[in-house]
Amino acid sequence: MHSNDFQNIIPADFDDRSRVWIFQSSRQLTPAEVEALRELLTQWVSRWKAHAEPVKGWADVLMDRFLVFMADETAVPVSGCSTDGLMRFVKQIEQQFQIALFDRLQIAFIEEDRLFTRHLSDLHPEELSASTRYFNNTVLTKKDWIEKWILPVHEGWLGEHIQQLQD
Repeated sequence: MHSNDFQNIIPADFDDRSRVWIFQSSRQLTPAEVEALRELLTQWVSRWKAHAEPVKGWADVLMDRFLVFMADETAVPVSGCSTDGLMRFVKQIEQQFQIALFDRLQIAFIEEDRLFTRHLSDLHPEELSASTRYFNNTVLTKKDWIEKWILPVHEGWLGEHIQQLQD
């Protein structure tokens, strides 16, 4: 899947304000792992509840690196308990697949459809070209995911960080 292809799989019947959670794997997942994860995600989402009501949820593995969950809260708002359940499930995935999914300081970049990662503390702005884009895993809604997930390095929060490094 190329970086722009993700928009083709987003469920159209989810409201633009649907809540999104993105977890980036510490390594590229194998095809067998992606297949196994997709099955686990489908099973978990089918049982996702908030206050005993089914959550209109969706999840997938993208680019062999990202686990994305979405909940359309127009019918059933996602509660703290259901969010906690999601976090416990993601921690189980970490253990089962021996990957880290909560390291927000590991940033994924894409350049000419080549994905690479850098730890924020090891980031050197001169390594990045004007065509380098990064994955802004801090997006919170479906609309922002579509519009602001993959950004040029000098936009969003990373652009602010780079500017601070250069000042």
